[in-house]
Amino acid sequence: MVTFIADLSTDLFLVVDYFTRGHTYWAVSTFLLIVLPATIVQMFSMRWHIVDDTVSCYHWLAHIFLLGLMHRYVLVLKTGLEARTSGDSTDFQRLYHQQNDICMLHLFESFMESAPQLVLQLYIMISLEAWQSWTGKFSIILLFFFLLAVHSDSGPVA
Repeated sequence: MVTFIADLSTDLFLVVDYFTRGHTYWAVSTFLLIVLPATIVQMFSMRWHIVDDTVSCYHWLAHIFLLGLMHRYVLVLKTGLEARTSGDSTDFQRLYHQQNDICMLHLFESFMESAPQLVLQLYIMISLEAWQSWTGKFSIILLFFFLLAVHSDSGPVA
């Protein structure tokens, strides 16, 4: 959850920085590479809630405001506490299922947002000869982190 918030904040900081420096095209391009993949990830997430028959008003609101991943993190924490206190294997199966959903959504986000944004930021840094972009560096780290997280996820799938 921390990396998700850090990624979003560095991306938004970069968009504001491009706007203040007068690079409107780069700001809009970066913003679109944030919003469009996030929207697609929210649609996948909401679809999975519908298939799992776990839809509520809170799910719809969170996904409409592009906070579906944050809502899923809260659900995982809640389910983890329930599983720990009950010790029931079905609760642990639900927990593993929710963790797998988050990993898949992050994988989608990595390939739809982080990878294209990394290429764009590298192009912008070369074009503007400005090498202080934290988003480009952070995108590389996030891309490898999420690939590693998906690869090392060996929990049972429900």
